[in-house]
Amino acid sequence: MNIYNDDCFKIFKEIKDSSIDCIITDPPYGVLSKGKKMRNNKNDNFEWDNIDLEKFTKEWFEEVYKKLKDNSFMFVFWSQKYFNLGIKIFNPNRIIFWRYNNLINNPSGDFAYDYEPIFVIKKGNPKLTKGKNSCDLEFTKPQSNFKKDKLVHPTQKPLELLKHLVNISTKEDDLVLDCFAGSGTTGVACKELNRRYILVEKDKEYFKLMEKRLKWK
Repeated sequence: MNIYNDDCFKIFKEIKDSSIDCIITDPPYGVLSKGKKMRNNKNDNFEWDNIDLEKFTKEWFEEVYKKLKDNSFMFVFWSQKYFNLGIKIFNPNRIIFWRYNNLINNPSGDFAYDYEPIFVIKKGNPKLTKGKNSCDLEFTKPQSNFKKDKLVHPTQKPLELLKHLVNISTKEDDLVLDCFAGSGTTGVACKELNRRYILVEKDKEYFKLMEKRLKWK
């Protein structure tokens, strides 16, 4: 198991092709507004999310797909806003719809953003663990006042959702890669389910949070 505070393109060079059993990742997808936000008493202006989205996404996806073993799954969290672009780049085999019920009233007079797509990309013909594997999943978003699933990252995903994806697509001792690890939720899920993991996070402050959550320090 390894965690890296580095650029994912550098770490890709250190990972052998066809060596990863599953990829679960939540990449930057251009939905966070520029402007300073407070994070652990430090400013975060979301520069990491304000990118040339199509160019950046094509580049990392091309590199990371090579790392998957044959007959393996890749799960990519994405956004409604750039849904069509995601379809174009990833050409997913299936789409999971993650719904969350902790919403406030929407004053805009439009439909609420109450779900996020998760693109399912297959390499070969992998099979999920037997069970009722629905494409419609409901998990509550992490919140700042939660104890178990406390919000420490602006795009943090629910631990139970990550555990579900790990459970249905891997077996014990499999190796899972998250190349945009954020606060390390994928790693926490793998640790609780006895999977190995490789996590990459470029931001130093979020990496420190990841170390703390995984009890590396």
